[in-house]
Amino acid sequence: MAATPASGGGGAFIGRLEGRLFIPREQKAPQSLVSDIHVAPIGTVLAQGMNSKKKHEIENLAAVVHAIAKKCGANTVVDVGSGQGYLAQSLSFEYQLPVVAIDASSHHASVTSARAERIKKHYAAKCVEKQLLTVPRTVTCHVLSSDTLAAVTLDACKDDHGEHVRETKASTKKITQIQEPTQGSPPLILAGLHACGDLSVNMLRLVFVKVFLPCEQVKASVSVGCCYNLLSEDSNEDTDTCPGFPMSKAAKLSELVLGKSIHDLACQALSINKIPKEVSVWWT
Repeated sequence: MAATPASGGGGAFIGRLEGRLFIPREQKAPQSLVSDIHVAPIGTVLAQGMNSKKKHEIENLAAVVHAIAKKCGANTVVDVGSGQGYLAQSLSFEYQLPVVAIDASSHHASVTSARAERIKKHYAAKCVEKQLLTVPRTVTCHVLSSDTLAAVTLDACKDDHGEHVRETKASTKKITQIQEPTQGSPPLILAGLHACGDLSVNMLRLVFVKVFLPCEQVKASVSVGCCYNLLSEDSNEDTDTCPGFPMSKAAKLSELVLGKSIHDLACQALSINKIPKEVSVWWT
């Protein structure tokens, strides 16, 4: 018998659906996702500011990104929605990968650069042999579309050699023309930890949906999305950007519109108070 709102009220109805709709949350080892992977433990200096959940995420995702970058021949990582640069710095210092960190907040860019310089001094002091240490290049930009992401990425990476420097892009600047990649443009991999709302959508479109922009330099995308309630929807208004939802042709043909309330409801974990305290840190 199907559960309906009339059979016990809205709260009871949602409670009965709870067990059927939850996404499985069992943790899997990175080795089950990518072969030939080595997870480098994050030391105390690099882990400054991270709680245990964040440290676990950074350690494992950085290892996955590094392994995929090797497999697809990408030598530069673009961290989309980089925040305070935890993932970018782990990839730079633990795996010696050139990284471009893109975030909409200029404050985050400043924090990322300052933190990276402090960490660099620590790693430089530990180096027995002379080793080139680079810090993530930071770019401040609101990524409103896959075209914007492509333009900023190609511009930031076209001369990405040696020491990284801080670059700031006007967050309100409208991208009207996409420059063609030059012959020296490096192969890239996009990465995002908690790439909020439409960020993950724009990353996927840049890699897979060639109607937007054939960006052959991007070899792969590794994204852990979040804040799905912030996905934009088609408002039937004339805009230059494509909505984050829906993406598929089937969903577009159905003319499905969810709205903010349903978005918010879908992101709630009703059992959050039932979880043992020692494991609740893994729930977001």
